[in-house]
Amino acid sequence: SFVPSDVYKNEVANCLMVAFCFLSREGARRHLALCKGRYSLCYTKICDALADREGFAFGDYSNKKQKAAGAAASAESDLDPIAEEKLHKRVRAVRAGCALSPAEVGRLRIPPPHGFTATLRRSRRNYRPAEATDTVLLDEVRYASDKLAERAEVVRMAAERQRIHDESEKAGTTLECQCCYGDYAFEELVACRDEGHLFCMDCVRRYAEERVFGLGDLGGGGGKKKSDGDSKPDSNELLCMHPDGCRSGFQYDLLKKALPPKVMQKYDELQATRAMEIAGVEGLCRCPKCDFQAVLSPSEMVFSCPIETCRFESCKLCGEPSHIPLKCEEVEKQNETDGRKKVEEAMTAARVRTCPKPGCGKRFYKVDGCNKMTCSCQT
Repeated sequence: SFVPSDVYKNEVANCLMVAFCFLSREGARRHLALCKGRYSLCYTKICDALADREGFAFGDYSNKKQKAAGAAASAESDLDPIAEEKLHKRVRAVRAGCALSPAEVGRLRIPPPHGFTATLRRSRRNYRPAEATDTVLLDEVRYASDKLAERAEVVRMAAERQRIHDESEKAGTTLECQCCYGDYAFEELVACRDEGHLFCMDCVRRYAEERVFGLGDLGGGGGKKKSDGDSKPDSNELLCMHPDGCRSGFQYDLLKKALPPKVMQKYDELQATRAMEIAGVEGLCRCPKCDFQAVLSPSEMVFSCPIETCRFESCKLCGEPSHIPLKCEEVEKQNETDGRKKVEEAMTAARVRTCPKPGCGKRFYKVDGCNKMTCSCQT
């Protein structure tokens, strides 16, 4: 578990008061005391209290509607993106110095038995303490700010989609998705490049997630044969989903609009990997842990991954952990090692006996002699 340094403890309250200009110093300290002294936990808790929704700050947001989990959501379990966008604007305004409503002040009150009001009567405008120096605290401040901004942008885009959809539905100009057959505005659809088959962003997102995270490729022949007997090559881009067998791809800017950043990042990585494979780069090696690729000279037999969080050393030929000076065929593969250990453990367990005396329970096995065995407790 994380143990904050003395510097972290001295600076965390100041950072919290900069992020929320309505917090008093004592209020910041008491909120931190309820959150194990962690900045990120306290930041999340205060944002959730302002919006009166649990999971507001860092929770996942799923396109049109999200299951609400806060106290105010008990009467209305689904909150549409436009209402969610208003909450984000309100939280941003309050953090910028707008006056808190009585309800917001009440939600920020420290719960009983303390019953302490953590807010100032008037938000401070220009609070500039000394810059934080603790690296862990700085990382938490940056992460919390970026995460809330990222979520606000997702909500803004979802709200914009909702407004466009409502206007198109009212005007009677919706088009049909050729995957789920739902009705959508033209701006909510993604068309394949050659044939113009239309798919909604939700279907494209699910299809891309299945490809890049589930199957680990971008589609193609998958081993299927054409009528002339040739095998279809794997694709280096996401292919059209239309059931007529269309093999057109999608424009990159349309995919970027439809896919979340993490999916898009993985898609780019798979495209780069596939491009390297097609180019036939000599000496190209891949880390078996993190998939980082690099070119090694013929004399190098160990691939040392340069990624800071990985640093795994593997054999260039077999991908197993470095086993110099042994040859690849002399090294037992990991799955073979696991299987052998299981068999050996099962054989040992079959021979081991346990003393039946209550409170003893010593384990032993017979090496030779008759079947009568005596425990050290004389049982």
